[in-house]
Amino acid sequence: MITFNFKKNNIHFGIKAFIFSALFLASCGTAKKAVQSPLPPAKPLAETVTTAEIINTLQQSQPSFTTGNANKISLDVDFKGRQMTMSAVCQMVTDSAIHISIMPFMGIELFKLEMTPRGFVIIDKMNKRFFENTYAYFKNHFGLAINYETIQSLMSNRLFMVEKKAFVPADFVWKDGSPASHTLLASGEKTTQQIKLDDALLNRIGEVIIKAIDYNYVMTTTYSDFQTADDMTFPRQVWIKLEDNGEIKGTFNFNIQRIKFNDPITLKPTNLSRYTRGDLNDMFRK
Repeated sequence: MITFNFKKNNIHFGIKAFIFSALFLASCGTAKKAVQSPLPPAKPLAETVTTAEIINTLQQSQPSFTTGNANKISLDVDFKGRQMTMSAVCQMVTDSAIHISIMPFMGIELFKLEMTPRGFVIIDKMNKRFFENTYAYFKNHFGLAINYETIQSLMSNRLFMVEKKAFVPADFVWKDGSPASHTLLASGEKTTQQIKLDDALLNRIGEVIIKAIDYNYVMTTTYSDFQTADDMTFPRQVWIKLEDNGEIKGTFNFNIQRIKFNDPITLKPTNLSRYTRGDLNDMFRK
């Protein structure tokens, strides 16, 4: 891994990697520091298991919390052939706001992402700039119709449909028509979605693949190293892969080392009057 420094080209690289990794972060709300206990072996799914039954099982098992404060995350980034190791902090107030800070150098916050259901703001504190947009940006540029609810669900290892706020079991089918695949499929107007159960647990999501129908972009989120503590099962390792036309553009490996749930958190938006507005499109062209 190369170390982060303050050269201008590395700042631009850091912002780009930060945008992708932070907006597609699938880890902050899923783990807390605890002693690992072994998980019982899973029984194979019966051929008669319906999608309604497995969806009910997933929803009964998925985490439920009002706040999550992950104050120790290690993030390894490989983006467009360049590598970087960063520390991250993530705070979430469910259905309200998500704040993610990237601190690649001695705990100094260089980049911050603030998300609400209305949109997101990326703050480059080194250069005193901010980039503000709605989630439609990702639909228009990458064909990925994600929104706040999608990101929040990914971060919480929860079941969701990209283009539906509310879904029913009939929205899903078994891959190859068989529960033995351990994989649910769903399709929307702009995206397809594949949800694979964790092979050891079968009541938790092990992988989510989102594909853009009209574009060549694919986002894969893989959860692993599930652990159980205090009656909560969670993945300590989360791996995100971004592909364009079959070519891997970036991978992001999150190691969640410490988090607390349901402690009081107040997330206040940054005062942007001290910063200059930047154009997200201009930044990506650099």
